[in-house]
Amino acid sequence: MSAPARPRFLSLHLLETLVAVLPVRDENGAPKTIVYGGVERHLITSQARRRAERMYSRDRANAGKGPLVEYSMGVRTREWALKTAKALEDRHGWERERAVATARAVLQATGLKFGDPAKATVAHLTKVLLFAPADAGERIADHLAAHEEKAVAWAEGYREAEQSRAPAFARVVRFDHVMP
Repeated sequence: MSAPARPRFLSLHLLETLVAVLPVRDENGAPKTIVYGGVERHLITSQARRRAERMYSRDRANAGKGPLVEYSMGVRTREWALKTAKALEDRHGWERERAVATARAVLQATGLKFGDPAKATVAHLTKVLLFAPADAGERIADHLAAHEEKAVAWAEGYREAEQSRAPAFARVVRFDHVMP
């Protein structure tokens, strides 16, 4: 009788070539690393990989290549007010301030929350990413331009109502915990 065969193990170390992605960064801005296969490597999250894949697929489709050529590609962004305002400026000749104010008021009235108006970097960005067709900003702008007088008057009234409501809301919130 022969001795039982020793079990055999196959150990594979695979390296994966990634499309250009942003590595995870620590609080100092330096790329985070992990040791894998005895070598220090950059840490790449699955979210970063998925974004890179989405961008690559969209760019190929826009160039007329790949399986997604015939499909409308959407855009995920927080900049819908700015995209709408840009279309109002470029396509319909609106002044920048008026276009941004009207676009923001219209989108805010749908229930979208925007950043702090005191901070210029986030004042016209929604608090959440929205996925919509790439031409959504242009379509909104076209509709606003078609009804320009009504849209601008409504937006001004909406902003005034929001400003007059803000102090009353602040009082309610501030004293809410005191009231029985």
